[in-house]
Amino acid sequence: MLERIRAWQRRSGLARHASAEEVLAAGAGCLWLELARGRSWRQALRAGPRNPIVHVNLASLLCRTDRRDEAIPLYLRATELAPGLGPAWRGLGQAYLEQGQPDEARRTLLRALELDPGDRSARVLLERLEGREAPEQP
Repeated sequence: MLERIRAWQRRSGLARHASAEEVLAAGAGCLWLELARGRSWRQALRAGPRNPIVHVNLASLLCRTDRRDEAIPLYLRATELAPGLGPAWRGLGQAYLEQGQPDEARRTLLRALELDPGDRSARVLLERLEGREAPEQP
């Protein structure tokens, strides 16, 4: 099994991101799948650098692999490209929250709710941030 993973790593060019042992230990290659997705999203970003959805998707993947410091600039770029894109603001708020930046998290989560008052995920994150119930929907 390890040899098959190593061979695939060499072919894909992703060997520098994780050892075959790490891939195997991650539960049937879940980590490897995330890295492969990251490579695909990075290729998409090169092909369409002005597509905010690509920025959000790559940033989301980076957050899931505990690389929020890399994700935040991508979320910021998505909000520049599409200021009305609620998921970009919500993702940015979550990344800030998990990075220990409560003021920035609050500001961006409130913006997400301003754009989409029904965004339950943004409400839950704001509740977590403020340690109380989030603002009611209008």
